[in-house]
Amino acid sequence: TWEGVTLNNDGRVTDLFLVNKNLVGGIPSDINDLRGLRSLQLASNKGLNSVADLLDFPFLDTLNLSGCSLTEMPALGSIPNLGILFVQSNFLESIPDLSQFTELKTLVAERNRIKDMPQLPANIEIVRFRGNRLVSLANVANLGNLSQLDIIGNRLTFEDLVPIAYIINGGNVTVTYIPQDLVDVEQQYGFFVGDTIKVSTTVDTAQNVTYQWLILGDP
Repeated sequence: TWEGVTLNNDGRVTDLFLVNKNLVGGIPSDINDLRGLRSLQLASNKGLNSVADLLDFPFLDTLNLSGCSLTEMPALGSIPNLGILFVQSNFLESIPDLSQFTELKTLVAERNRIKDMPQLPANIEIVRFRGNRLVSLANVANLGNLSQLDIIGNRLTFEDLVPIAYIINGGNVTVTYIPQDLVDVEQQYGFFVGDTIKVSTTVDTAQNVTYQWLILGDP
C-alpha cells in the first residue's frame, strides 16, 4: 500500500488522501482510470495549479480541491453521488453550473475571485462564498433545504440582498452577509468640523426590510 491511498478488497483504489503532500503541476487525465473513487482529497498543495476534467466517477462523494493554486475548476462530468465539494482558497473566477448534482449538500468556495454564484441544486444545505467578488446570488432564494449561507465580503448591493430578505429574517437559515466590500468607486471629500453632511440612496421600500447606515463598520 501507499500512504494516502485506500484500496478495497478487490485491490481497486477507493480513496486518495493526498493533503499537504507538496504536489506540483497538474493532476493528469489518468485520474479518470480510478472510476471506483469515493473520495478525492488534494487540499493544501500550493504547487497544484490544474486538475484534469473529472469525467465518470459513479461513486465519488467527496471532492476536496481547497488550498491549491487553481485558476479554473476541472469540468465535472458524470458524478451522480457528489455530496461535498470544497474549492476554497484558490484563484477561481467562476464555478460551473452545479444544478445537476442533486446529491450535493455542501459547497465551500470561500476566498476565491468568483463574481457570479453558479446555479445550485435544490437540495443543497450549506453554501459558503465568503471573501469572493460576488455580484449575483443565482437561485439562492429557491433553495428549500438551505441551512447555512455565508456571503460576507463580496460586492452585493441592496438590490441583490432584498430578494433573500425572507431567508435572512425567517429564522430557519443561518445567514451571514455583512459587511460587504465597497461597491461604488470610493470618493473623498473635505469637511470642516460642524458641517452637516447629507447622504442618500434609493432602496426598495415595498419589502419588509430594515436598512441601517454604517460608517467604517459602525452604526
